Amino acid sequence: MLTRLGNLTNRSAEVACSVMVLTMALVVATQVICRYLLGASLTWSEEASRYLLIWITFLGGSIAFKRGMHTGFDAVVRALSPGARREKGAEGGSEAEFLTILLAPKTGPRQGRGWSVAQSASAASIVLGRQE
Repeated sequence: MLTRLGNLTNRSAEVACSVMVLTMALVVATQVICRYLLGASLTWSEEASRYLLIWITFLGGSIAFKRGMHTGFDAVVRALSPGARREKGAEGGSEAEFLTILLAPKTGPRQGRGWSVAQSASAASIVLGRQE
């Protein structure tokens, strides 16, 4: 049941990511056409493509992790014997879990630093950060 739910969630992320990549390509192409052929630039295209790229990055990371293709340090794994590699592969994402456990306590005090000044997305009029 959970495997099916995970596969469905991953497939949904793949479809959403594909749609966002296509949308970003169309937005950028439209911006180029408007700027160089029509002489007028779109006010919202840069922010739209920026936010689409952020979502694509995070969804793409989860898709890659599900496929076992996530970026990692494999120099140590390549140095192991085939038997040790099989054993290492059975551990799954233990390195990511270890790193998360190691770094999580350090992130708590830093949350909010850098967000104390209200920022806004100019074209979308969205406030990013908190007002003090």
